[in-house]
Amino acid sequence: LLDPLHAAVRVPMIVHFLANSSLFSGPFLKWFFSTFFCIPVERPTDVSGRQVNNEKAFRQSSAFLAGGGCLYIAPEGYSIKGRRVRPLKTGAARIALTAENQEGFELGLSIMPVGLTYEASNYFHSRLTIYAGEPIWIKDYEALYREDPFQAARQLTDDLEETLRSLVIHTRDEEENRLVARLETLLRNSRPVTEPVHFARIQQLIAQLHAWQEQS
Repeated sequence: LLDPLHAAVRVPMIVHFLANSSLFSGPFLKWFFSTFFCIPVERPTDVSGRQVNNEKAFRQSSAFLAGGGCLYIAPEGYSIKGRRVRPLKTGAARIALTAENQEGFELGLSIMPVGLTYEASNYFHSRLTIYAGEPIWIKDYEALYREDPFQAARQLTDDLEETLRSLVIHTRDEEENRLVARLETLLRNSRPVTEPVHFARIQQLIAQLHAWQEQS
């Protein structure tokens, strides 16, 4: 629950959120989360076996963006501990493209990718690194959308995923994450540097690990 707040407090406008529909159970919770700028979205775990239906949430989100709103979306669609970007859902792209299409691609809408990396997410007061990337302008996908809306959503999602991986410490699996964490500790103790330099150093280290694995 803290991830959206870490990003939202750094934006100079009111931010709305897509939130799990299970949080809206009961009159009070429905009132509370609706009042505090949340739009309910369904996940398979929220619907007891029936088919997920988020068309209403997508329409509401697109209309909100068309009205000039700012919306936080976790594009992975779920929260799992571990320092890696999971394959993204296309929901964020579909919402953004729909909003732009309804306004003739004249909204000037963009996605601002934000990467959050916790040094140890299991521990309170763990060091957190936040990086924001360059905005991804939705109008750049207009031609592809008019030709094939599904392909446009897929391409936008792939571009967003690639950008997010550059903004976090991205490890392939938990085994690699544990190895990188041990190397991080050694480097912090033996060669302390500023946090931005350390972040870049670890990204370079991971790239070297991948290069060695591919050569072996």
